[in-house]
Amino acid sequence: MCGICGFVSQDDEETLARMTAVLLHRGPDDSGLYLSQPTADGLRAGLGNRRLAILDLSAAGHMPMSDPERTLWITYNGEIYNYPQLRKELEAKGYRFRSKSDTEAIVYLYQSEGPEFVRRLNGMFAIAIWDERRAQLFLARDHFGIKPLYYFHQSDRLAFASEVKALLTAGLSQASQSGSAPSVSDVPVGPGSAHSLRRNLQVARRPLHALQRGTVADGRVLGSELPTREPQVSRQ
Repeated sequence: MCGICGFVSQDDEETLARMTAVLLHRGPDDSGLYLSQPTADGLRAGLGNRRLAILDLSAAGHMPMSDPERTLWITYNGEIYNYPQLRKELEAKGYRFRSKSDTEAIVYLYQSEGPEFVRRLNGMFAIAIWDERRAQLFLARDHFGIKPLYYFHQSDRLAFASEVKALLTAGLSQASQSGSAPSVSDVPVGPGSAHSLRRNLQVARRPLHALQRGTVADGRVLGSELPTREPQVSRQ
């Protein structure tokens, strides 16, 4: 397993480092941080990762990982079982891989197909992708909910993590329980409706949630539309 966390807010690198550090037990092999430039409304995206190396044991599998243009950044926990087939497809389209990691395939698949790419994944995963050009955060969780992913949203502060304690480390325990917050299950599904999670999710009563299994959050919920697959045995 790996540990992932991050935010879209006015928080700083110190906050991101604290969130990542408490996930050490989930990924003892490597640690990484990414902090974006401020968006037009003064917010920054931060991604953190504690890595347990499985497919690619080298430094090439370091996360957060980006595309060559450094416009897409990903932090990811899981394993994609059909990664070899996806890689062959992407290589045939001209994508050149720098690692043997399935993480890189996810980045290119998102780049090639947009948020719909998640339908192609056979595996267990919790994914966060920051799209620098769109200033948009994309979150996704596997069909059976094997990999955990929690998020907090209130006003102009959104944060996510593999474990609640990483959110508490960011000081979110002091937030009011009566503020506006997103409820993923209330977001309508519709073609061409990919928007910013921070701005488009609906209002719920509490700001802390678990992203539901088989769900993506970028202004839409694919939920039950994701193809159901039997879990497969994988190395942990």
